[in-house]
Amino acid sequence: MLMQTLKSATRKNHDKVEELAFSNKIMDGSINMDEYSSLILKQYFFHKNIESQLNKVLTEKQKEQLDFSRRRKVNLLKYDMLELQLEEEMLSFTKMPELQIKNINDAIGAMYVLEGSTLGGAVIKKKLLSNLQIQPNTTFHFYGCYGTETGNFWKQFILQATVFGNDETAQKEIVAKAIDTFEYFENILKDGQVSLNPQVK
Repeated sequence: MLMQTLKSATRKNHDKVEELAFSNKIMDGSINMDEYSSLILKQYFFHKNIESQLNKVLTEKQKEQLDFSRRRKVNLLKYDMLELQLEEEMLSFTKMPELQIKNINDAIGAMYVLEGSTLGGAVIKKKLLSNLQIQPNTTFHFYGCYGTETGNFWKQFILQATVFGNDETAQKEIVAKAIDTFEYFENILKDGQVSLNPQVK
């Protein structure tokens, strides 16, 4: 029930994020290196902020229940950035929105967005591997990060999310934060700017 509600409530947000994240260009093979780099950097900002807050909000028991340590993706994005010859210290992130995660229900709502995105990651990776503008010297650590375990990771998350969202109040908070998280990512993709620090140029 919770997952059906989440999927229905966030469908428009999901479609908008896909549009802004170059989904069509990835699928038809026309995404270029500048667009891919921008996407990786904005994914990094998005995941870093959320993972940092999750690390503070979740108890050790909750982290274990949600398998949080194996779901973290910031380091994978750092590897992708290094392949682009970019490090966080070289960059300035401006016009970025904010998102607050205050409790376990917020955490589940945000993680629904993060974990749901991995379902299409394997398809995205396959398309990027066939794109000659992107493929050379690129390993793609972030996309397709769970490999053959993608389905299992998602099923386990659904199970735990359902356990935590076991009453009406919790479910409303989870759905509200999932929508907030999609809108947060949408605004990063639409308005956020990433530039090289002056001393790096």
